[in-house]
Parts: sequence; C-alpha cells; structure tokens
Amino acid sequence: MLYNYTLDVPTDYRRSLAIAWLWLAVLTLLGAGIFSVLLVLSRTPMIGEIIPFTDFFHTALVIHVNLSSLVWILSFASVLWCLNSRSIFPWLARMIFVVVLVGTAIIAISPFFGSANALMSNYIPILDAPLYLSGLIIFGIGIGLQVVFSMSAMFKVGEAISGQGVIRFGL
Repeated sequence: MLYNYTLDVPTDYRRSLAIAWLWLAVLTLLGAGIFSVLLVLSRTPMIGEIIPFTDFFHTALVIHVNLSSLVWILSFASVLWCLNSRSIFPWLARMIFVVVLVGTAIIAISPFFGSANALMSNYIPILDAPLYLSGLIIFGIGIGLQVVFSMSAMFKVGEAISGQGVIRFGL
C-alpha cells in the first residue's frame, strides 16, 4: 500500500495565520540578532561607555535568549499547530495571535523602560522588572490559549490511519 506523507496546506484563514506566526518567529530571530549586536557593543571599550543603561549586557542577554529560544520555538510550533487544525473559530485564533504578539512586543521593548535586575539562574533567564514580567505573563497566557485551541481543533486520526494522518498525529 502506498501512502502520501504530505500535509495539505489550508486555503482559508489558517494559511494566513500560519504565515503570521512564521513572520513572528522570523522577526523574533531578527530581534535576537539585534540584541546580540547590542551585547557585543556593550562590552566594547569606549562604545560600551556610551550606552546609558546600567548592566545592559545582562539585560540584553536575557532578551536575546528569550527571543531566540522561548518565543521563536513556541511561535514556530504555532505555525505547525495552525497547519494541523480544523477550521473553527477564526476570530479566536486571530485574537490568540494578537495576545502573543503584544506579549512579545512588551518583552522586546522592556529593557528600554526603567532599570531591571537580570536573574540568570534559569535556562530561560528573566528580568526582575514589572514591564518585562507582564509581557512574559501575557505571552504565556497567549501560548497557553494557543495550545488549548490547537488541541481542541485537531483532526481526528481515525482507525485506518493514512500517510497524512501519520503526519497530523506527529504534529
């Protein structure tokens, strides 16, 4: 028996939403790259003295790690979850994306608003600043909603599993 192990790309709102999630993932990598340049500049003699923020190296490192690891991985996972979901409640799927986008934006801009103490004790370090923590909470709520939405909108695998069913089950 010959199976087709390809996943059909949806043609409705899920396609544009998956593209939006992909753009978010790519832009977070761009933001992480910008913060890595700021990391280097903050340790460069003479240039590092110009940066007006105290302990900017650790602050930029926290944002770099969060954007390149946490936000990127979960945004790209959301691309796959969008492609693997049934077409239900498009308004809710878009609202969840906006919540995650707002949380990500707050995380990215938080180092430029007030001082923050970088806590480097975890694999995903955090800033001890109210604005950053609120962005992280908003992002976490959005991703949690995305997981619940994706699990509730999954296709049924069925008893006789096809090649596409195998791919959907894996996602």
